[in-house]
Amino acid sequence: MVINEHFKTWQQFLLKKYNEGFLLVLYSKNNEADVWEVFDKHPEMVLAKEHIAAHRINWNNKPDNVQALARELNVGVDSFIFIDDSAFEIEQMQGAQPGVCCLQLPTDDNDLNDFAKHTWEFDVYKTTGEDALRNSLYRTEKARKTEEEKHTSYNEFLQSLQIKVTCRNLQESDIDRALQLSIRTNQFNMNGVPKSREEIVRTICNSQYLGWVIEVTDRFGDYGTVGLVLGNLNGPTLYLDSFLLSCRVLGRGVEKTVWD
Repeated sequence: MVINEHFKTWQQFLLKKYNEGFLLVLYSKNNEADVWEVFDKHPEMVLAKEHIAAHRINWNNKPDNVQALARELNVGVDSFIFIDDSAFEIEQMQGAQPGVCCLQLPTDDNDLNDFAKHTWEFDVYKTTGEDALRNSLYRTEKARKTEEEKHTSYNEFLQSLQIKVTCRNLQESDIDRALQLSIRTNQFNMNGVPKSREEIVRTICNSQYLGWVIEVTDRFGDYGTVGLVLGNLNGPTLYLDSFLLSCRVLGRGVEKTVWD
C-alpha cells in the first residue's frame, strides 16, 4: 500500500482535528487484521490506532455501522461527518441516514489539501479546554463500560465508580464552556433555550442572578465540566431558569445529587 505525500498531509489534517476535539471513527469494508497492520507497521502512517475513538471494520453496510457507532459513543447520528471516496457509499449513507453530513473525497489526490482547507464543516471557531480533552474522556468512558460488565447490577456498578459531584460558582474562565453546554446540550436540558454570552456573563456580574457549573469525577478520572445551572433570586425564592447536563453523565445520578 502506497501513502503518498497528499495522503500524509490529509492524515496530518485529521490529526489536527483530533487535537481540536473531533472524534475520529473508522469505517472500512475490509479484514480488520489487515487494517490494523497498516496502522501498526506502515512507515508513512501519521495516524495511530490510539487516535481512533471507535471503529467498525466489517462487511456490513456503512449506514448500519454509523448507527451502531452513534450508540457506542452516545452521540446523535447528526453529529457525524461521513467522508468516503465512493459515490455509491455516499449515496447510500444519504438515503439511509439523512442526518449525517456526507462528503466525498476528491478523485484527484492533488485536490486533497484544498478539500481540507475549504470545507466549512471542519471549521472550529473556538476550542475550549473541554474540546482538547474530548478524546481522552471517551477513552476513559470505554474503561468504565468494561468495568460495568463485571457487575451484576447497574446500582452496584454506580457505587463502584465512587462518583463525586461539585457545584461551584460560575467564573469568567467558565464562560466559553458554559456557552458551549447551553448551545449543544439537548438530552437533559430543562427548557432547551440556548443562552447568549451576554446572558451568561450577567450571572457573574449581578448578585441577583445565580450561576453554577457542575463538575464530576470518579475513580476512573474526570468527566470535566458537565453541567450548568442558571437562575435568579427574588428574596428567599430562587427562580430556576436553566438546568442542563451533558449526556456523558446521564444515568449516573448526578442530577439527583445537584437537586439535593
